[in-house]
Amino acid sequence: MALPFKYGLSTPVTTHQFFKSFREAWTNILPRYQRAPPNHIPRRIGIAVSGGPDSMALAYLCRRLQITRPELELDVKAFVVDHKFREESTEEAHMVAKWLSELDIQSEVLTIDWLPGESPKKQMAFETLARTKRYQALGIACLENRLNTLLIGHHLDDNVETGLLRMTPTAKLEGLAGIAPVARIPECRGLWGVSESGSIETMRGRQRSFKFDMTQGTMTHFSVVDWSFNMATGGVLVCRPLLPFHKSSILETCREAKVPYVTDPTNSDPTLTIRNTIRGLLATDRLPRALRPASMSMFLANNRVSLLDIMSETDKLLRDCQLLKFYPNTSTMEVIFPTLPVQSSDAQNYRILAAALRRIVSLITPRPEVKNQALRLYERFAHDIFTGQQRNDFTVAGVHFRLQESANNKRTGVLFDNIWHISRTPFMAGTEPELEIDGLSDEWSPPVLWDNRFWFQFRFRPSLKVDPADPERHGSADVEEAATPSSSAAEELARLQSFNPRIKIRPLTKEDMTHATRYLKKIKQNIEFAQWAPRNSRFTLPIVTTTALIPSTTTDTNTNTKIKNKKRTGWMKIRGDVPQERYLGFPTLNFMDMDMDEEIGFKVQCRWSYKNVDTDALKLMGWLAEDHKNVAGYHAHY
Repeated sequence: MALPFKYGLSTPVTTHQFFKSFREAWTNILPRYQRAPPNHIPRRIGIAVSGGPDSMALAYLCRRLQITRPELELDVKAFVVDHKFREESTEEAHMVAKWLSELDIQSEVLTIDWLPGESPKKQMAFETLARTKRYQALGIACLENRLNTLLIGHHLDDNVETGLLRMTPTAKLEGLAGIAPVARIPECRGLWGVSESGSIETMRGRQRSFKFDMTQGTMTHFSVVDWSFNMATGGVLVCRPLLPFHKSSILETCREAKVPYVTDPTNSDPTLTIRNTIRGLLATDRLPRALRPASMSMFLANNRVSLLDIMSETDKLLRDCQLLKFYPNTSTMEVIFPTLPVQSSDAQNYRILAAALRRIVSLITPRPEVKNQALRLYERFAHDIFTGQQRNDFTVAGVHFRLQESANNKRTGVLFDNIWHISRTPFMAGTEPELEIDGLSDEWSPPVLWDNRFWFQFRFRPSLKVDPADPERHGSADVEEAATPSSSAAEELARLQSFNPRIKIRPLTKEDMTHATRYLKKIKQNIEFAQWAPRNSRFTLPIVTTTALIPSTTTDTNTNTKIKNKKRTGWMKIRGDVPQERYLGFPTLNFMDMDMDEEIGFKVQCRWSYKNVDTDALKLMGWLAEDHKNVAGYHAHY
């Protein structure tokens, strides 16, 4: 991590200093046990350029790095955002693009799209909205240009200003650690390929079960089942290689290299924003010594080191936990927590306990902000659960904790030793997430994120009549992709698309349970369903329905071809007249034939993946296989 005042106050930034800072920032994302290669920086780079001195110096230094270090094979592209806030903003954006061209840097102007008839000047909280639109435009541009790294021109003075802005009586350590050198791109949640997504990794681990004879104090049964699930991974990272350098050094870099830039006079008006006020106080040395750049930058750096130390300590604590079961298809798990002596030093370190509990919660929660949530929200629960004193259900960050009862001695209320069932909290009335998807074709639809937990894609596929007794028809086994449709099937596909049936993803409700229970018993999966999603956790599962009206057609009854399995996917039928909402299936469970009709006309194919999670936590708690990519004979469930 870059230390404060590592470089001079007003000396130009050299290419070597820039490369060293860039590499130091980037290697922070590597696992702690992995050493970075000598030239470890990303090869394909995007740069956010506003035209100000910070971003123009950043672009210039990247170009110098290309020239002086050809072995790095850098591929650089700059993006200039036109917010359309002022009439001259478009002209200014293209002027900046011209400057970049003169530096021999490829660039692209990104225009912010506002709603028809909507003026940015009339927007309340324009800066916040503009920031969201700017990052989304930059993220999509990186995706389209196959760039997974976006450089931002934040510098040391920005870091100090941010730290001062966050200094309040209730400030959390994460906020007082300053700006992160490397982070996931903000404001892009739900954009596939931009935010923590873009590719799929198959994770493999083991579900463990046991039974205890409480009277004899002996284990009577223990079993291990190999398990796998698909997890979304990838996305765009933002990197800030100029964080160790002062603004004065950046200005001197532009002056010495004759790099042009624009100056926004509103940035120095102390009456416009609190940040401007702080900037003015810093520039005139009117703040106490403890709040001046030298002290503040050291304070922020020390806090960031403390955060890294906390993560190392939570690793030790998570090794003492046992993740018995982890079902991403239902967002549920069972964890054995250690029972620490109440007066021990480990039990008294509330911050470490809270950070460990937060990492466990992050595996299930639908709230993406949890990773940076204040630790004080977890401290009371964390202390009690890690010392075995917590005996009542509780909820934190959208996740419900329930202490497990012994299956062998329910009458006396004997409890297992600190084993907790953890699940996503059921939805409050009026907050149920719903997604409607139409315009389906025989190509996969763009991935959509439901409840910040599951990514879904759908497409129409022609189907053939199959034996109702064939277990493969339920999608619980591996199914080979349907072959290229025949001419008659293609006609049916075109007919179905002409009706544009709409499907909906929503949570399972109590009103759905009569039909769902009958269906699960029919396919003999009711026991598995109860195991994966016990009690109220089942009402957080996604279910897919349709209300489309599709006229019935005659199906070729002579076709009796079975579809063999190769790839795990879910199948949903759409056939007959649909006068009201019809159940199609549980997509994350691969139970996709809920209309319980033996005749299949056309199907909607579904594939899904779980959100990106802390795989280190899965491994530390003993669920993820040591070499999760090479576990043989893993179970067919997601």
